[in-house]
Parts: sequence; C-alpha cells; structure tokens
Amino acid sequence: YYNVTDDGNWEEEQTNIFLRKLEDAELAKKLGMSVKDLTDKISVSREKIFRERSRRIRPGLDNKILASWNGMMLKALTDAYRVFDEKQFLEMALQNANFIIQNLSDNNRLKRVFDNRNPDISKKENAFLDDYAFVIQGFIGLYEVTFDEKWLNHALSFLDYCIANFYDQESGMFYYTSATGEQLIARKQEIMDNVIPASNSVMANNLFILGHFYDNKTYLDKTVQMLRTVKPYIESYPSGYSNWATLLMYDIFGIYEIAITGADAELKRKEFEKHYVPNKIILGGLSGTLPLLDDKWGSETRIFVCKNRTCRLPVTTIEEAVKQILS
Repeated sequence: YYNVTDDGNWEEEQTNIFLRKLEDAELAKKLGMSVKDLTDKISVSREKIFRERSRRIRPGLDNKILASWNGMMLKALTDAYRVFDEKQFLEMALQNANFIIQNLSDNNRLKRVFDNRNPDISKKENAFLDDYAFVIQGFIGLYEVTFDEKWLNHALSFLDYCIANFYDQESGMFYYTSATGEQLIARKQEIMDNVIPASNSVMANNLFILGHFYDNKTYLDKTVQMLRTVKPYIESYPSGYSNWATLLMYDIFGIYEIAITGADAELKRKEFEKHYVPNKIILGGLSGTLPLLDDKWGSETRIFVCKNRTCRLPVTTIEEAVKQILS
C-alpha cells in the first residue's frame, strides 16, 4: 500500500517513506480483494503504527503569532475580498486586524510576538521593521474595503513611529531594528526583495500610498529619495528588486485616486473592483476627513477620478469612471 520494502524505498539504505502509487480500487483488484477488505486492513495497520509512533518524543510546535505574518495575511484577505467579494474574507480580515490592535499593539508601537502560553514574551520582543511594514500595508488594504478611517489612522501612527525610531536620515532608508531596541554592533537595512518583499520596499510603498491619502509631501519626498537610492540596483538586477520596480512604475506613471462618496459608495466600490486598475488608491464612504474628500459630499453617490490631486468632473456610474481612466 505504501511501497515499503526490506531494503528501503528511499536513497538511504533500509529507509522507507510512505509513498502511494495506486488508488484503492486499483490496488484491491491487483491483490484480489474488495476495496472494503483492503481499507479495513489498512485501518488496522495504521492504528498499530500510530500506537508505536506515540512512544516517540513528539516534534516541537511553534505556537507563536508574529505581527509581520499576520500583516501579510491581512493584506491577502483584503485583496481576496476585493476580487471575490466573499463576505467571510472581510470578516476574517476584521477579526485579524482587531486581534493585532488588541494583542500586538501598544498605542503606536507594535509587539513582534504574541504567545498566550507565555505572556512575558510579548513584552520582551521588540517589533522589527517588517512587522510594521506588513501591518501598515494590511491596514491600508482594510481601509480600502471598508472606508473606515480608523484603520488608516492606525497605519499612520505606526508609520510615524517607524520614521521616529527606524529611519536613517543619511541613507534615507529604514533600519531593520528600532533605535529603542537592543543596542547592536551594526544595524542592518533590508533592501533586496527576496521570497517576500524587503521591509524597506514595503515601507517605501506605504509612504507613497499614505502620502497620497493624506497629501503629505514629506512622505512622498522620502519615497523619491528611497527610489533614487535603489534605482541603480533595479537596473542591474531587476528580479531582486521587483517590489521596488512596481513602486517605480507608480512614481513614473502616477496612480489614480478614486473617491466614491454617498449612500451607495460600498456598492459602487464593489462594482469598480470588477475592473482591473492596479495603479490606484480608493477612498470615500458616507463621511471622512481625508484631504482628497474635501468638497466631495453631496446628496447622491458620486465617483471622482483624480490624479495628482486633480479631479475630473464627478460621474454617477462606474462605466463613466472607467472611461475617464482610459481616456
């Protein structure tokens, strides 16, 4: 059933791994028995193996909850909700974000680790730059699917904390460790995108997006400085700086600022998401304090297509808004 032999079925002598090659029906026919007889025998054998294996020391389990990984998952959930409009994705995203605020946050400071079996570990583990970068990115994504500004406010407070405690004025980049953390011989800067984007490339994107949401020139200037530093590396080794290259594209070609205001803002947002416009931010709702929303409230639901804080005439249908983007 599992291709176990006396000599072994693996490259090391007399070592077996459980490897199935035939379906139950095919193997039962080959052995001249019914499928039920085969599966019954296998169930008995598996129980014997399980009892024997239970005598071994079990592998250790890592039950830690990391801020950075939850930030990445939060962004994935908001992206999935935008694409598939599955309510459960939004519910999971909101639960996740609330967990981060309640268990991994202390005002504008993040904790790197949560472990309910060892509460003291959260107090000892200072968050790293990737924790802040991915959580900020996740909260931005959550705002864009809820239009609830509290998530942007959290993102903004974490970003300002990073500028105060991680930012290097000389290089224009962020250190991986906080100035308030353990004093190291050298503080590294994570710049090259790898299996996951580099913390600095995510922070540069966060500065760019929040700079547009809040019309903050300081954030946008920092983005330009970071891109200027990395641009030679993008040219020489593009695959190692793919997230930076995406940001460079946004900087060169610009992004659309889509404001949807009024009672049907959420319905219009969902309808708009059916059109693929990667270089955009989306904002609005029934009320809001963001600079780009000034003077955009009215009695009917309206859509504003803006670029560089300059807006076209408002329209009431998604088709008209898409035409403005394409024209």
